[in-house]
Formats: sequence, C-alpha cells, structure tokens
Amino acid sequence: MEEIKENKKLYYNGGMSQKDFFQRIDEYGGWPIDKKYLSVEHTVEINRQCVFGNEKLRTGWWTTIYNIDDYLWWKMSPEGKKRYIKEANESLRDKLRNFIRDNF
Repeated sequence: MEEIKENKKLYYNGGMSQKDFFQRIDEYGGWPIDKKYLSVEHTVEINRQCVFGNEKLRTGWWTTIYNIDDYLWWKMSPEGKKRYIKEANESLRDKLRNFIRDNF
C-alpha cells in the first residue's frame, strides 16, 4: 500500500459524496494506475487516512471502499458511458443469440 504523494496524505470524510471524494483524489495527483483498491482507516476521527493497494482490506483497522473501476467510471464522460453501455448490451445480445442457436 502507498500514499498518493510522499508528503501528503489523502483523507476521507465519511460524509463526503463520491464525487467530492474523487475530486479530492484528483487534487492529490489522481489514482495510481498500478493500484486496484482504496481503503480507509477505521478511527473515531471524522477524517480517515486512505491507502491504495492491490488487495481488498477487511480487517479491524481498514476497509476497502472503492476500486479503480469506480474511479474510472466517474471520470468517464456521459457520452463515453452511453457508448460503453451500448457496446456491452450489443455484446450480451450476440452471446445470448449464439447460446440459443448452439443449444436449442
């Protein structure tokens, strides 16, 4: 696990919206592309320290709350999301047609 920047720690406030938190990640330099997950520290403090890593954490001290796909989806334009959904829908229909053709 690593922090976003050497001398700056990223903190998550439990009351933050996803949009506000992802904007904060951008302000700190963005999501490290080689890390899959973001976890927050369990504490009584309102601002909780965050770490990026490649394992989902579910311990007494850390909980994974987001993954890189969540962040990239947030960054995608509305047009990009529409194209992505359309292509996924078409692919699913093709697979279903092929399954029906091959099995019935």
